[in-house]
Amino acid sequence: MEIEQSVLENLPINQRQKVCRQIRQQQVKNYLDFLKSELAKSNKDIPKHKKTNKRRTNVTFGQNYVLQDAVENLNDREVLSLLKSGADSSFATGNGVTLLHKCCAEDNASIAEILINEGVDVNCRDDDLWAPLHTACFCESLEVIQLLLKNKADATLLDIDGYFPHEHTPEGSEVRQLMEEYLSQLGIDQNRLKELRLDIPRQMLAEVKNLLVSGADMNALNSNGISLLHISSANGYKQVMKALLQNFKTDVNVVDIRGWTPLHVAARFDQVKAVKMLLKHKANPNAVDGFGLKPSAITNSDEIRGILLKAEQRVKKGEVKIEKSEDEEDAVNEAEQKTALQPIRVNSRIMKSKRGSFGKEDKLMEAMMMYSTIQDDGRENYYESLKEEEEKVDEDYTSVIWKAASSEPGDLPFCMENDNLADISDIKEETILTEIQKRYSKNQIYTLVCDVLIAVNPFKDLPYYGKTISMKYHSGELSYKLPPHIYISAESAYQNLLHAQHSQCCVISGESGAGKTESCKFIVQHLLRIAGSDETNLNSKINKMNPLLEAFGNAKTVMNDNSSRFAKFMELFFTSDGKVMGARILEYLLEKSRIIFQGKGECNFHIFYWMMSGLSPEEINVYNLRKDGKHRYLQPRGGADMSQLFNKDNKAKFWEVKECFKFIGFSQDDIHCILQVLSIVLHLGDISFHGVGNNDAAQISNPVNLQTVADMLEVSADEFGSALVAEYTVTRGEQIKKERTLQQAEDCRDALAKTLYGHLFSWIVNGMNQLLQPEEESACLQIGLLDIFGFENFPRNSFEQLCINLANEQLQLFTNDHVFHKEQQECLLEGVPLVKIDLSSNQNVLDLFLERHTGVLDILDEESTFPKATDKSLAAKLHKIPGKKYPNLYKTPRDEGTMFTVVHYAGSVTYELVGFLDKNRDTLPNAVLCTMKASNKLLIKEFFLSKITRTGSLAPSARQQRMSRRTTKKAASPFEFFKKLRGGKQEEMKPKVASHRKGPSTVAHYFQNSLTELVNKIQLAEPQFIRCLKPNTSKAAMLFDPQYILSQLRYTGVADIVQIRKFGYPLRLTFHEFQRRYKSLALCALPQFRPMTDIEKCKQVLQKYRITDYKVGKTKLFFSHSHGLELKKLTTNVEKKVITAQIAEITKSLESLDNLLNIYEELPPVDFRVNQTSYDKADEYENNPSQTKNLEDNNPYDDAVSLGIIQGQGKLCEVIFEMSN
Repeated sequence: MEIEQSVLENLPINQRQKVCRQIRQQQVKNYLDFLKSELAKSNKDIPKHKKTNKRRTNVTFGQNYVLQDAVENLNDREVLSLLKSGADSSFATGNGVTLLHKCCAEDNASIAEILINEGVDVNCRDDDLWAPLHTACFCESLEVIQLLLKNKADATLLDIDGYFPHEHTPEGSEVRQLMEEYLSQLGIDQNRLKELRLDIPRQMLAEVKNLLVSGADMNALNSNGISLLHISSANGYKQVMKALLQNFKTDVNVVDIRGWTPLHVAARFDQVKAVKMLLKHKANPNAVDGFGLKPSAITNSDEIRGILLKAEQRVKKGEVKIEKSEDEEDAVNEAEQKTALQPIRVNSRIMKSKRGSFGKEDKLMEAMMMYSTIQDDGRENYYESLKEEEEKVDEDYTSVIWKAASSEPGDLPFCMENDNLADISDIKEETILTEIQKRYSKNQIYTLVCDVLIAVNPFKDLPYYGKTISMKYHSGELSYKLPPHIYISAESAYQNLLHAQHSQCCVISGESGAGKTESCKFIVQHLLRIAGSDETNLNSKINKMNPLLEAFGNAKTVMNDNSSRFAKFMELFFTSDGKVMGARILEYLLEKSRIIFQGKGECNFHIFYWMMSGLSPEEINVYNLRKDGKHRYLQPRGGADMSQLFNKDNKAKFWEVKECFKFIGFSQDDIHCILQVLSIVLHLGDISFHGVGNNDAAQISNPVNLQTVADMLEVSADEFGSALVAEYTVTRGEQIKKERTLQQAEDCRDALAKTLYGHLFSWIVNGMNQLLQPEEESACLQIGLLDIFGFENFPRNSFEQLCINLANEQLQLFTNDHVFHKEQQECLLEGVPLVKIDLSSNQNVLDLFLERHTGVLDILDEESTFPKATDKSLAAKLHKIPGKKYPNLYKTPRDEGTMFTVVHYAGSVTYELVGFLDKNRDTLPNAVLCTMKASNKLLIKEFFLSKITRTGSLAPSARQQRMSRRTTKKAASPFEFFKKLRGGKQEEMKPKVASHRKGPSTVAHYFQNSLTELVNKIQLAEPQFIRCLKPNTSKAAMLFDPQYILSQLRYTGVADIVQIRKFGYPLRLTFHEFQRRYKSLALCALPQFRPMTDIEKCKQVLQKYRITDYKVGKTKLFFSHSHGLELKKLTTNVEKKVITAQIAEITKSLESLDNLLNIYEELPPVDFRVNQTSYDKADEYENNPSQTKNLEDNNPYDDAVSLGIIQGQGKLCEVIFEMSN
């Protein structure tokens, strides 16, 4: 049975595996037939097949293998017994993994100590050069690490990828802290580690030189079938390559066992300098490997592909390129030599994210056609065209899911008198309400309170969000020239990030339906527009995360047609100069119960209705779905018409979801598996049961549906059915079957459906994070966006509403602390008079829920551990303990039933306790869990074999973790190509997830961890606050309900915010921070070469520009909001004057275009762009001398900033000031 490779590769993965299995069976059969014929020719007896050992005689294994099994089973006694009987404690498997390595992977300190006492080497290495300490660090085995360090394990050993043990630990973890402290005690700092890392390339360079002196064959292949030039090319060891290539006997086109030349290897691992060096030494760009692929076909770098395609054309035309001389090549400084020696890791961020692409030849032909249009003079630049294409994609990004993402230019409303409520004289709730209503009636939905933004949901699309509008708010226009906008908050966060070099966050709050999610998307939209990226299409990929999150995490509720049913914290990563480096989503508390039950007037998650609208008839048959979509989990309550949910709009949204998956980097197999899991969830809901006998034992009513689900899960239908209707336990070697009741079986089915969807959601988010998070996260600045579900109060409120409202309580406390309490506390410490505001705290409400032992959540957790606990017993405990301790906040019903009322900051909410215990336990029966783990479907196995994080979401699977080591600091080394298969070592490693709680984890426990993590993140950043208001309860466009808005203004404390911002000091800067932020003012105001203290310098600047009525504290300057606007205005005016003067001076001394361009090339990149614009204006003035007198009026600064060119005021003014002198 033969089949072409190309046909096999195009098959779906399940069919591919089946065909491969059949091919293998045929090969085995052919071999046995051949063996039989050979034996027949030699007249030997054909060995008969041995019969099964019916007597069950024992099979004897070697002691070392028994010892290995005992170690893996954590059997201390058997390990001691075997070691005493002579077993080898240093026994290692085929890939060099020792028993001590296994102990480190399993965090088994007791057996590890036994092995060390037996004399096992604590620094033994496996085939990948991992010492036990590497394994322990990767698995976060704290006790084993302490044991190894105590026994003098070497913390400076490098593995095959060039990493020290501590580099395998998560940033900020306890294990990382322990390792860093140990290295510090040894006196090993970063410089010393860098020197140690450089030892490998230096040692290789020395060995190469010795081999050259001895006359060895430099083209010889080692045991892995590779040459020295392959290794140095893959790692970018420039000095080693130079030494090899200077030897005329070294073949630059030597071929390894795969048919790859060094140029193939350098291209594959994105070593640009290595590619250029090989081409200079006449490497053949047209050489093909064993699969007929050229180097240009296997590279993932656009830059390298362009270089190679040009080289191919030159070779084809017979052209000879003039190369740099060796003298020029040697003219490098010492720092470059060190860089050339340093191991360079593969930057897989620029690799194609689609796995298994089979259209490389078509892409190569397309690229060749593109390059054929390039003129020989080199004026047309391919890379510029790529950049323009990327900008075009970003600019033209539109979405049928998010209609506000429009490419239209847009228009803004006019500025109004009270754009900033801090300017009003009468600070009363009624006055504030009147102003907001007046603005809302004129389509102005945004209002400022100094630095706090108020946004009222218009419930319609407004033309306020075009790209030209983004650039207006980024161009340096003063805030009084433009009306309030969500882009002001985004721009403030971005500018603060650049000036303070400190991470920022945007805290968006409001009740459900107030527009929080839309506001979050607008902030992301603005940041991606104004901040460029060095990676192709990165900004577009981040933009396309939102449709996926909405599809799988949002649903229609009574209060909001597009309600977020999960909390998310989105992190955008930036370089120090403001370039986007990546993004990451942290998701919390997905409302999984919505899968199985929706309230009246509500729907399931959007993706189900979009999928049923968008699947073709063939796909519906593939997934065995009903054409009318009438699956039980999708049936709306109240007999609503489902046909309204399946429409053309949802069809277009489904197609966009699929395109977003592909664009971000999910493969076609991934998308197929996602749709299959969604179908499995729907089919699970259609499985029904009926009761049998006196005990109402459950039996499956529709085995056809069961078979469908089992086939899609790739599990045995009999085992799956048994797991749904019964639980099996083993006691003293005897299996005991406990049948489930009808209700228990239905709960078991629903629990599996919820778990599958929850794991799918986490898996998708993990996949996006692996493809979009930055390589060096620790070196990035961040802007975080917190978007949590809004405050909810339904006719019937359950456990989900309690968690949602408690999260909003925590967010309200953080806002109050930051806006009010911390401001007043800082004024007291600095000795500055403060505004006294009597603001009530909601700390007591949080204590009611979160207090140890007596809080609502701890009591709920305790009751959940008791198998016989009921909702009534839970209610009795709650009424007795927190009900009596907090009588003003916790209202017990008169009948003391299963309801209670809590007085939240936003109003009183009554909760129904029925179902609290089951929702909090959220456990999957063991029989079902074991069945899922035995599935033959890879994705299902990943769901149930991966760990669960402290916040309750699915940790990245082993497969995703291997991907993440290529996209984070531990990127795949070029050595990955050369080393042997690890034999499953990666699967044995524990994933990097936070430590687990002892005992069963509950939803309440995960929820508390989520709250803690969220608060910790936003406390580490400088916040921007956006208060979203909902104008009415009917979701009608531009309808303003004054009383409804007034209640929101009261519980969010807007009047208090106005007062403290009007009379307070929102801008507080240390003396040093003031000089750094307003460096342009300081450079122009302070005399040179005069020693002054920091406070004297600050006062001198403020006096120069006549800023008064500010306050001077012990270490800080305190400014009102008007002071901040004035300082910003002064800074802009000073920069305009300096740039104008610079242009005039350049115009006067202009000699030639070449001289001017030489000046520009010496400036930093950002200043080059500014001065290039200045040059264009200067050229215009030179050609039209009559316009020179209008230089001040037609200032090129406005054009520069309107293009988003000026990004850092301080750096710019420093360069200009130095030039002007």
